[in-house]
Amino acid sequence: MRSTYTRSPDRLFLVHAVIRRLRGRGYWSAHQAAKATYFGNGRLHRQQRRRVRFILDRYVEAGILERDDTIAACPLYRHRDVSLEDVDLDMVEKFEQHAARRRMTPSYEMNLKMLDHYLDTIVPRDADPELFNEHGHLLDRELKAWRELTRAKSERPRVLGYLGAGSLI
Repeated sequence: MRSTYTRSPDRLFLVHAVIRRLRGRGYWSAHQAAKATYFGNGRLHRQQRRRVRFILDRYVEAGILERDDTIAACPLYRHRDVSLEDVDLDMVEKFEQHAARRRMTPSYEMNLKMLDHYLDTIVPRDADPELFNEHGHLLDRELKAWRELTRAKSERPRVLGYLGAGSLI
């Protein structure tokens, strides 16, 4: 079986830049944050999504992000309005150390430019929470309406007359 996943350089250090750029955009899912972090990779591997979700949960523990499990089919995140007293400073220092592991190189600068370029297409501003499916993908309104229309059970037509039980004898 052929794999649909693609290999590329690890870009997990970009997750901090993604989270910083998502401030003020409203709700977004872990899948969107992972897709923005690993842009251009094609299909995301489960381990990449798991690593991004782990970092997002650490941001929630630090008090920077807020996680909401009730408004959509998947957990959604958004930034909280915080002050220095509300944040765990030890975790913030660890985040900064993880983000600063990479030195500024031309490829790193290009990654940040590409991230700024693709962020609006991956994570739109103020997306409606009801448009997220259970996997964290953001559905288009027309697609969601079409899916709900096709899920509605249609009445099966009943054929009477020559297919009745008496006509076959």
